[in-house]
Amino acid sequence: MKEVSTHGLTLIGQLTHASSAVFEQSAEVINLFGGLILLYASMKAIGDTLILMLQKLTKNQSILGSPRSLNRIRLHLGRLITYSLELLVAADVIETLTKSVDNYKIETLYKIGLVAIIRTALSYFLGIEIKEIEETESLKEHAHRAKVHSE
Repeated sequence: MKEVSTHGLTLIGQLTHASSAVFEQSAEVINLFGGLILLYASMKAIGDTLILMLQKLTKNQSILGSPRSLNRIRLHLGRLITYSLELLVAADVIETLTKSVDNYKIETLYKIGLVAIIRTALSYFLGIEIKEIEETESLKEHAHRAKVHSE
């Protein structure tokens, strides 16, 4: 009977180790995607801003595609940053849950908690700013439609 329970514990240990490895690799992949989305968002915002500047300087709104607006660029950037921050927080949570409590010093836990709080706060305030930009853009579109219909 003792052999069976030892074998059972060994099997549970192997499953625990295997699932821990899967979660650790998953956290790394999620971190990678969060970083890539953040990089893409930044590069797209820079490119769109350069196009906007070119459109303003040449007074040609159709140069290099449709007209850009700073608020639209900020809206798109804010949405992608918020999404990437959510992924990074999820990866932090998964990584924290996969490691044994013995592997952490109290300072490390404080740092992890602080990073999570900062990322969550950034996401929250970006969400508020995104909502404000969406409302402003919606009002502008509504005013533009009203102007077009009155002409």
